[in-house]
Amino acid sequence: MTEIYRGKTLVVWFYEAGDGRSTGPEDKAVFAGQDLGGYPGASEYEYWFAVDRDDLRRALGGQDNLTAAVKARAEEIIRTGEKQWLRDHGVKYDFHNRIEWE
Repeated sequence: MTEIYRGKTLVVWFYEAGDGRSTGPEDKAVFAGQDLGGYPGASEYEYWFAVDRDDLRRALGGQDNLTAAVKARAEEIIRTGEKQWLRDHGVKYDFHNRIEWE
């Protein structure tokens, strides 16, 4: 897992499933975020966007090293919002979240 953003309450990571350090389908890449106290009414909010590696690679310009390509564009992706950035680039995603209410 590679940290791509750290703000006041939010941290966002990126990883490729099946990389030996994480679980999931071999063809997926994941943006995972954790917000501790910045989500209204919640003490913790976690989310995951799982995407096809090849779709993400195409959206990032065909780079071989997917993690390096995401890190290079992390500011743009986070500023836009992962969901909107994926939509804007035609990348389908599976979304999951978990909210810990106060």
